[in-house]
Amino acid sequence: IVPVFDEQPSTVITHSLSSKEYKSQFQEFTTADGGSSSVGADATPGGGNSSNSSNNRRGDNNNNNLPKDDKKDIERRMLVRSKSHIKHSFRDVDVKGQTLCKFVCTTYWATQFHAVRQVFLSTITNSNNSVSGSKASSPPSNNEATNALYNEEKCFIRSLSSSNSWAASGGKSGAAFAKTKDDRFVVKCISRTELQMFLDCAPAYFEYLSKSFFHGLPTVLCKIVGVYQIGYHNKATGKRDMQQVAVMQNIFYGRKITKTFDLKGSLRGRFAKNLESNNVGVAGGNQLDSTEDNNESSSSKDSVAHRKNSRSKDQHEYSDSESDEDDEDSSVSTDDSNEEDNASADRSLSPDSATSSQPKLKPSDNGDGGNKARVKIPSSETTLLDGDFLEFTAGKPLPLSDRAKAVFHMSILNDTLFLTLINVLDYSILVGIDEENMELVIGIIDFMRQYDILKQMERVGKSIPMVVGSEAPTIIQPPLYKARFTNAMEKYFMTVPTKWTTI
Repeated sequence: IVPVFDEQPSTVITHSLSSKEYKSQFQEFTTADGGSSSVGADATPGGGNSSNSSNNRRGDNNNNNLPKDDKKDIERRMLVRSKSHIKHSFRDVDVKGQTLCKFVCTTYWATQFHAVRQVFLSTITNSNNSVSGSKASSPPSNNEATNALYNEEKCFIRSLSSSNSWAASGGKSGAAFAKTKDDRFVVKCISRTELQMFLDCAPAYFEYLSKSFFHGLPTVLCKIVGVYQIGYHNKATGKRDMQQVAVMQNIFYGRKITKTFDLKGSLRGRFAKNLESNNVGVAGGNQLDSTEDNNESSSSKDSVAHRKNSRSKDQHEYSDSESDEDDEDSSVSTDDSNEEDNASADRSLSPDSATSSQPKLKPSDNGDGGNKARVKIPSSETTLLDGDFLEFTAGKPLPLSDRAKAVFHMSILNDTLFLTLINVLDYSILVGIDEENMELVIGIIDFMRQYDILKQMERVGKSIPMVVGSEAPTIIQPPLYKARFTNAMEKYFMTVPTKWTTI
């Protein structure tokens, strides 16, 4: 039994993924792609037996523990470029058989995302391994790997079965967030524009993830493990809604994070106190939504207004689709079909990469315990920005071990190059400090927005204050954004040699 609640979109996803209709359509896609017919939460599509998922943060090839046949099958399904969107509609009826509420859930790139979850969410993966060069645990047996893959989809569905609204701090986009009660996943509402951009780039995203897992490419992208469109009409209350959501891993899962930073490499208005005084938006904390400049409240208002208009349009389209459903007994959104037709399967976007890097922190040699006492932190739960980070470190780079810095540097170069190739900008890196283990937990977030005409207009508008000596705007062309971002990361973090460091 899977209860569904209007105020918890993740429960609609859970019900859909657990349904016989979804499993039937999933099986059709896997069979058409030449894979095994096993499917759904009770079996692993493609007959995969295996999987010791590699630690992509370290770039190690731990996936060699996978049987070759299973590894090839999972990689093949991840790289399939044909669309595998599954639309599932269902309804709640009373004892008289009258419809009380209608639901529709569209799962985008179902088979590809299932493969992503197989390799990156495996319960036998040690998600808390450090990049500092610690020894890998002994490889699991084939039976252990089989059980891990068998159970992982069930764990994913169970996690989504219960979630709570989450007021993430740190950004201004106005996006709604929810976090599953087990703290493993974050569900973020995205705009139709972001959804369409991601659908266009999805094949490249899956290709990038496959390189990360199967070929040891270092990456710190925060992994997106599912994208859905959800709609419902409650006839008892008259409430109806249509929204798009992305399900992402919570990179701070199982960690005791004492401070969180959202870094973009720009100092224009990048102070948490400025964001609080403007009283705008959501995103941050363990956040998965960072936005542009925190001083530009007018731009934020336009963004929120655009999101509200988009939501209103979605609801209207869902209402129209319901009229058709009453005649044809099928709940299909016109907007869905248009988006599916427009999604270009030939373009690619990189996956929400291997669960975050965790470079080892080097303690400061000066007796003040780092420079923490010099900074007045707004709140232990507040997501701090670039300006706060420089205050926290007293303008000095944060020290990392040589191995951690090497992996961090390669990951940043790989990820920013990939995002530039698919014309994405406005991303940021989320940095959490785990003082108990003296480690950093990091992940690049907000990589679903491309440099379109709206972003170009925004850049022109924000460039006007530069004539009076202001900082450059955060919205610039993707190659320039990449250069500024990578240069800032070099300034924010540095290598501290140890007695084991070779010259």
